[in-house]
Amino acid sequence: GVVAKANSKSTIWYRPDSLKELGAQPPKTWEELLSLTKKYKDAGKTPWAVGAGDGWPLTDWFESIYLYKYGPDKYDKLFAGDLPFTDPSVKGALQEMVKIINGENVPGGIERALGTAFVDSIGQVFGTNPKAELYYEGGFVGGIALGEVNPKLRVGKDIDFFPFPTIDPQHGQPLLGAGDVAVAFENNDDVKKLMEFLASPEAGTTWVSTGAIVSPNKGVELSAYPNPLVRKEAQQVREAETFAFDGSDLLPGALGTEWPTVLQGVIKTPDKIDQLLTEFQDQASAEFGA
Repeated sequence: GVVAKANSKSTIWYRPDSLKELGAQPPKTWEELLSLTKKYKDAGKTPWAVGAGDGWPLTDWFESIYLYKYGPDKYDKLFAGDLPFTDPSVKGALQEMVKIINGENVPGGIERALGTAFVDSIGQVFGTNPKAELYYEGGFVGGIALGEVNPKLRVGKDIDFFPFPTIDPQHGQPLLGAGDVAVAFENNDDVKKLMEFLASPEAGTTWVSTGAIVSPNKGVELSAYPNPLVRKEAQQVREAETFAFDGSDLLPGALGTEWPTVLQGVIKTPDKIDQLLTEFQDQASAEFGA
């Protein structure tokens, strides 16, 4: 197979003018991010928007926190079924997650967030009438914000991103990401030519010109990217020492669709984390054959 396209999911989106007005800088650590969240609240602003109605953005939140807090080795074990979801580390990451995703920090509270779709939540930060200040999701947010939500956004003034902040310094800044793999099912000359083309800088250059994706091919020049946001994302992917693939996309069977539902339950009833994880692990044990 050939990894034909990729995206970073280690990006936190913000409005630079809003941050400047607050007198703040992009945070470099998790504690600084929590402090920025509080600073926005103290200023009478709603810090975060979350499209929890779709579920999958919550999986990316969890994965980023887990990866940055516990490192890529433990992350890989968890999503390969070699570490149970009842391991204390999972609860530890979820407890960090609800420090941000709670009723005080999102427009209309948790119930409203659970009824808000992904693209609509981008609009809560980058629409013409913003209701929140910060947004976590992958590099594709920029293209959606500029293309669908608010074409009048000015890059560097109304929209930008900073890297997901360090949680445990010993793990540094691994990159959470996802990608699409082209797989050949037949072995003939035409298929080989197509696969070779998809693996080439030429194909990557054509694809990245859309501004929607990043090519994992280092032969694709950064100048091929059509705007500063996707160029910045491409550089982040290119310079990453560790690339951790989206864990929920790797879960077998029904686990991949059930896990977002578990996380919706976590943000709605954080006092039931243990129960939710125990029930999910029962399913995981069956799927992984433990």
